[in-house]
Amino acid sequence: AVYNTDYVPAEEVAPKNILANRPFVTSENAAHTDMNSGYNWCAENLINGNRYDMVTSSANDGMHYGQFAGFHSNVAMPSSIDYTITLEEGSKLNQVVIYPSTSKYSFDNPGEFFVPANYAFKISDDGETWTTIYETTNGTITEYAPIVIDLDEVYTANYFRFSMMNLTDYVKITELEAY
Repeated sequence: AVYNTDYVPAEEVAPKNILANRPFVTSENAAHTDMNSGYNWCAENLINGNRYDMVTSSANDGMHYGQFAGFHSNVAMPSSIDYTITLEEGSKLNQVVIYPSTSKYSFDNPGEFFVPANYAFKISDDGETWTTIYETTNGTITEYAPIVIDLDEVYTANYFRFSMMNLTDYVKITELEAY
């Protein structure tokens, strides 16, 4: 097989997305569940393994047209969101990929793609004690592209947490993957 090494993890770590379709919990303010609107932005879609899950909106509904479905927070105020995923026991990872929404508008920062500026990845063996394996305070983007984060080592964990901190706007992410 031929792999684009910019976006595909090393085979010796894990050949599959270890977050796809795993059980998860979110902090209380995280899940936008308005599935009746025709926009499939709910907590389940962040790790459904399908980053090509297009919405079925019309060309006339403005900023929603042409976006992918995924996760959308229901808060637009300073707050934090934790998205905790139960992994297969002893899962290994050394790379995390965030696929932003294709929407190019943010209330506080027009031109950005609803990616939080402050976020961290944490791991745990027991779901109680957490170790931060990556953190940034400069995570916003102004050009659409997958955000590929190569970690400094191969980590083993039973739980993975995506913590978004100090939010001042909505969060919209198509897919979160880890390898």
